[in-house]
Amino acid sequence: AAPAAPASSLSLADLEAMIEPEAAFGTSTTCRPHSLADLHERLATFSNAQTWFCKPSAASPLECARAGWEIDGTDMLACRVCGARIKSPTALGLPPTTAAAAVAAEALTSLCDQLRTSHGELCPWGSNASPPMLG
Repeated sequence: AAPAAPASSLSLADLEAMIEPEAAFGTSTTCRPHSLADLHERLATFSNAQTWFCKPSAASPLECARAGWEIDGTDMLACRVCGARIKSPTALGLPPTTAAAAVAAEALTSLCDQLRTSHGELCPWGSNASPPMLG
């Protein structure tokens, strides 16, 4: 096989062909908090109610999407920009008086904070949520 051509002699098309495809769970890997289309795209990932069920209102699909998150499986959020993931706890089926239910309720409350703090250190979504007026 012929040795690879130096990068300086490759065409733009050759370089683009070498780039790995984007993540399967989304198409936009940029942080555009003021883009209504991007917000709708993130919200669309929540269309199956079984994947994000019985969460606090501060972790509603709209709030998650405003913070740059989308669904990547049942009770799993993912950021397309930094690749961070949040696994949400669930208290479904637990009697409300059990210690396990109390722990789950506390974890669900902390989920709301994680929407801001779980992005990667340099991820722009950590401090650039979509404005409420977009929702």
